[in-house]
Amino acid sequence: MTRHSETSKGEGKRSPNPSRRRKSGQNGPPRRPPLFKRPIFRFVVMLLLILGFFELLLLTDLVKKKASPPYLEFHAWMSGTVLSWLGEDAHVSGSVVHSNRFSVNIKKGCDALQPCALFIAAVLASPVVFKPKIPGLVLGLLFLMLMNLVRVVSLFYVGIYFDQSVFDIMHHDVWQATFIFLAIVAWAIWALWAVKETVRARHASA
Repeated sequence: MTRHSETSKGEGKRSPNPSRRRKSGQNGPPRRPPLFKRPIFRFVVMLLLILGFFELLLLTDLVKKKASPPYLEFHAWMSGTVLSWLGEDAHVSGSVVHSNRFSVNIKKGCDALQPCALFIAAVLASPVVFKPKIPGLVLGLLFLMLMNLVRVVSLFYVGIYFDQSVFDIMHHDVWQATFIFLAIVAWAIWALWAVKETVRARHASA
């Protein structure tokens, strides 16, 4: 009997307190942070702010009159060089690439500046450590510049072999949408790698 009573006493000490269980159960799961503190909210806000800054920058005389003309001429020179490699008798005059079969004038909208601005804004606004952003910006912009070269050369051949309506569709609809898609894909691929680098850096500093 004595041994039984001691066991019961010991078991009573090990049993949890029901009142404490009910009290802890009332706390529930941890509360979610406010909307303005969530990473996705800050990402969207930063993205829009940086894009707005780029749009204002593109409207300045410094960009329109000083930076844009040599930039467009550089794209024309690159396009003319590639067309010459492909056997075309291409010549470049300012931002115009012309031959005896067709000519294209590289203007605003054919310069890939807006897709590049979207990519830059998305990379800078991403909530990751800064170190992966540098190679991401360099490689991503080089990729978009290369794709813009492909666009100009392809439009040159579309103009040779198809009529004006097809050229307009490829120029204004197909390539414009494709470039936005390429900018998003480039950012997504970079973001997957940057998140891994951020986790690795946090583990290393822990």
